[in-house]
Amino acid sequence: GHEIEIVTTYKILVDGKKIRAPLGVDASGQVHCHSLPNYQTASAVDMVRALIDGFPEEFERKPAGAKRQPPASHKRRPAPARKSRPAAKKGSKHEH
Repeated sequence: GHEIEIVTTYKILVDGKKIRAPLGVDASGQVHCHSLPNYQTASAVDMVRALIDGFPEEFERKPAGAKRQPPASHKRRPAPARKSRPAAKKGSKHEH
């Protein structure tokens, strides 16, 4: 017997925008994706359709000129405000 390995790379675009969807294909040709662990489809196109159906908010069309917001898990939170202290004079003692 021989070990057969096929390595492919896909660039997936939805409405002209690249999406990251780590697709895999098993030995029987079924496509799976980590984002939908309980799904297997017959094609990559069917899997992307399932992703669109499963996560419609990620595929909403934005009006022209609207900035794309990062997913909720990637939004940056403002750093907590820090109290500023007056600079200590050189040679002076400073208690904390």
